[in-house]
Amino acid sequence: MLMAYEDPLQSLQVSPLRSVLLLPQANLVELTALPTTPDIFAGQQLAHEFRWEIDQRQASEDYCRWYEAVSLQNQQEVAAMAKDIDIRSWFRWRR
Repeated sequence: MLMAYEDPLQSLQVSPLRSVLLLPQANLVELTALPTTPDIFAGQQLAHEFRWEIDQRQASEDYCRWYEAVSLQNQQEVAAMAKDIDIRSWFRWRR
């Protein structure tokens, strides 16, 4: 004899309308007052963007300091080379 399969969890399932009606009124207000998903992550996104901005500004400041140091070093090297003897003039033909 074949028996129909019955889902043992079927008796535990409650219709959505019944579950809403069984909730106390205070819980309904609290459920509707919960922030939505974008609101939950808005603070995290803002903190991430703030940290990114700080990192970008720090990187820019570091680059400016590096560029200034290299520029000063290059100017010193050019000034030192200007004082050197011009060896190329020894090998040029005088006309």
